[in-house]
Amino acid sequence: MGLQHMMMTLALCGALTAHAKAPTWPALTTPTSTLPLGRNDAAVVVAVERPRHLPRIEGAARNGADWRVWLTRDLGLSPGKVRLLVNADATREKILAAVEAAAAAVDVGGRVWFVFIGHGAPDEDTGDGLLLGADTGPDQRSFVERGVTRDEVLQRLGATRGEAVVVIDACFTGKTPEGEAALPGASIRSANIVVEPMKARARMHLFSPRRRVTGPLPGAPRPAYSYLVLGALRGWADEDHDGAITASEVDGFIGASVTIAVYSRTPGNLYAGDGTAVLARYTGGHPDVPAMMAELHPAPPLVTTTTTTSTPGP
Repeated sequence: MGLQHMMMTLALCGALTAHAKAPTWPALTTPTSTLPLGRNDAAVVVAVERPRHLPRIEGAARNGADWRVWLTRDLGLSPGKVRLLVNADATREKILAAVEAAAAAVDVGGRVWFVFIGHGAPDEDTGDGLLLGADTGPDQRSFVERGVTRDEVLQRLGATRGEAVVVIDACFTGKTPEGEAALPGASIRSANIVVEPMKARARMHLFSPRRRVTGPLPGAPRPAYSYLVLGALRGWADEDHDGAITASEVDGFIGASVTIAVYSRTPGNLYAGDGTAVLARYTGGHPDVPAMMAELHPAPPLVTTTTTTSTPGP
């Protein structure tokens, strides 16, 4: 049984409950045997764990730091070409400036990586998704004035002469699964706006969770989506074990693993781009992901029944 098929089968076993056992999530800082394909790449990683006026996102900074380690130590990016913006550094101006600089630093054959881990909100006027920096105020007006639209990011990334890989770990529904406002100060109107998925663009690979598919890993205070995407690139998504991590393998792995690990919804990922593109290569093994995911949905105990028959009387 293939990894994706196994995961999708597990997803049908039922929703994650309080009684499900949380797996021991592998560390993302251990060295991998990823081949250094990123020597011509540049990256921007934004992690907003402690925004000034919005709810805290536990583990966002840790995920961002793990992404930086993988990009530099394992994928081979020059540390000077990886900009990590954490908390107070993640303002609208710094995010856009960093994206422009990273896009300009990549030549043909290279890639610019953009990873955002934080809060999102819908733009009431355009319907686009807003990435909320650390200095965003607790009201809809500040969301629009200080937030960064996805389109602003993609336009700047589109100026690169190479390719772009975009990973956005944020929710744009404006409301919780219970239908309440997700962020303080969000308007009633914003809660009814449907932010459409990012559309495919030339030379771009776009990864984002489906609506409301964000949140922490079970038993671990860190955002699930950006953790699992990084795990996929470290080798977890290599379903055919050929050492090449394609965009479609990442897409399939994330869709299934987010479904199992967090929400039991199918699928859990949105991808736009060329699925045949190889995003990473490695030469070693990886954790037994199906077994790890199976811990979330252990097989039910075998129940045996005894049939009693009665003997008719004389």
